[in-house]
Amino acid sequence: DITPDRNRQTIYHRLGDRPGNTVPILDRLSVRATAFRNPDCLAIWATLDVCVLAAALRNRIVAEFTRSGMHADQIVLSATHTHSAPTGHDFNGVDPMSEEYVTFLVKQTVRAMLAAAEAAQPAQISFGKAFVDLSVNRRQVGRMATVNCIAAPTGLVDREVNVAKICLRDGERMGLLFNYAAHPLAMCPEKGVISADFPG
Repeated sequence: DITPDRNRQTIYHRLGDRPGNTVPILDRLSVRATAFRNPDCLAIWATLDVCVLAAALRNRIVAEFTRSGMHADQIVLSATHTHSAPTGHDFNGVDPMSEEYVTFLVKQTVRAMLAAAEAAQPAQISFGKAFVDLSVNRRQVGRMATVNCIAAPTGLVDREVNVAKICLRDGERMGLLFNYAAHPLAMCPEKGVISADFPG
């Protein structure tokens, strides 16, 4: 759980919310980690419910991770890109995350990664892909101010969905990892809420 308990400012403060005020928590933010191990190596993929993983934040996570005796090249970090999480850097005048929250975020991320490594069990991994018409490239056709519509003109998009299915050998548990190139965003009247949003 990486939900902040205070200093909850999201990028939507620039749209009329008052900076410095706390905002409601619509749902919790999480960091999820999956470990992959074979006889020769261990790799961990962690995904955080944040808008952006700025280089400074990534570097702090890596530094804390390596203090546990692990190596920086064993991890991949990614963000779900929810717009409804605290900002990781200065964005249109909104202050970045407080130092207190960054410390908490780093600690929870490393804790999740180490827990995933410790809990690794024999599993079968399979891969697949499909194609989905769900995105529009509004930048390429100059539609930045227009609401997205699947039927609208679009520039180049990557339609491929990649999926990894992980089945533990006990036959009872399964996990899915997937990747799709998009800029997911759910809008609602309650701008400024803390939320994992559609991606989370």
